Amino acid sequence: MALIVKSMLRKGYSLSSDFSDVYLEVDNKYLSKQYIPSLLTKQKIWVTGTFLEVSKIYGEISKEEMDVFQKFIVGKSAKFFLIPGLLVPYDKLYLDQASWISLRDCGIFPEEYQIKVRLEKMIAIEPSTEKTQEIELYPHRDVVAMGT
Repeated sequence: MALIVKSMLRKGYSLSSDFSDVYLEVDNKYLSKQYIPSLLTKQKIWVTGTFLEVSKIYGEISKEEMDVFQKFIVGKSAKFFLIPGLLVPYDKLYLDQASWISLRDCGIFPEEYQIKVRLEKMIAIEPSTEKTQEIELYPHRDVVAMGT
């Protein structure tokens, strides 16, 4: 099972070459507040999943766009770097470079499109030891969270 999120793509600032400057937002009650015991953790946290849907914020998607999205995006894997919401009520999920390049190459633009994604697993990496811990997100049922 998984966490299902639908959110507008937004443009921010990349703090690392590991991930892009494009992100999704999700209410932190569904992700960081449930799965990260201490928000002051120094762990690097990745979230993996699958793209489910692409839609426009305003207007309709053309048949040509839909065909391209179905061929290159829907059903493909997605990876995000999690920035937990410490002082704000939402987490930011920054697309890794490969996931962003897939969207970019299909002409999917921040502030114009929204993405629906199935988030299945969180991978926490301890920087000093590189020890990883994998956590399945909501393993007993799908939880649907709307982005902001």
